[in-house]
Amino acid sequence: MQVLKLGVGGDDVERWQTFLAGQGFDANASGVFDQATVEATRRYQEAHKLQVDGRVGHFTLVQAMSDGYAPIVTYDAYEAWLEDEGVKV
Repeated sequence: MQVLKLGVGGDDVERWQTFLAGQGFDANASGVFDQATVEATRRYQEAHKLQVDGRVGHFTLVQAMSDGYAPIVTYDAYEAWLEDEGVKV
């Protein structure tokens, strides 16, 4: 999964938005990581005492998975996500 952040679009984003809405955070499942999704992600991070940056990086993803989030994961997507997080692959 790629790091989800402002401007990113696709199935991963739509799944994240649906997860946020299910957790009680206002997010429209448009498939585009827009400003409303950034704000909903920030509220999710605040509620879980995570670093608040409005992006779905490692720690936010791990917390979300413990809350039942199931990301779409392929090897290429995982490798891109690691690179976005600054991990050499």
